[in-house]
Amino acid sequence: MNSNCTPPDETIVHSVPCTERKPLPGKAIAKVLSSLLRMLPRNWQRGLLRSVDNGLPEILADALRQDLVNGKETALAIIRLAEFPTFSEGFGDHLGNQLSHLFQCRLRQGLRDSDLLEPLSEVEFALLLSDVKQPADIGAIVQRQMDRATGLYRLKGQRFHVNADAGVAMFPTDAVNPDDLLRYARVALR
Repeated sequence: MNSNCTPPDETIVHSVPCTERKPLPGKAIAKVLSSLLRMLPRNWQRGLLRSVDNGLPEILADALRQDLVNGKETALAIIRLAEFPTFSEGFGDHLGNQLSHLFQCRLRQGLRDSDLLEPLSEVEFALLLSDVKQPADIGAIVQRQMDRATGLYRLKGQRFHVNADAGVAMFPTDAVNPDDLLRYARVALR
């Protein structure tokens, strides 16, 4: 993938270089596997992600476990690209995948050092917000990320306005098990 998050033959209206988060010590293998998974065609990724157990990626589950040990309250936000199914059906999987990638890059641009973002599918992204001082701050952080990712995109000479939805669950308040936390965040999304 391009480090600036722009497809080589396309332009977008709002383009800022997208830098990948540096993995936490001991997380390098999970990051490499996650990168390798992203190189596969999207339809293969969907099957692999579902076959793992349809839960959180291990890098996020490990971070949650570490926060539990350290006594940190953490939030898990699921951010969903709202128009993806319609866009992908109307313009094809290739452009849909490009849109998903650009959406993810915009989400990554506003991450704090303590945040982790991992794709769950081409439509959903898990945002782990660690080191949150006040629970009231979570809504503002998630809204800022959604504002950053929504807006106008330009692909193949077409202009598309994209919206996002989000659901949030608190760890360990709502759930201690990572898969339960994911379930509660998805329920909040609806």
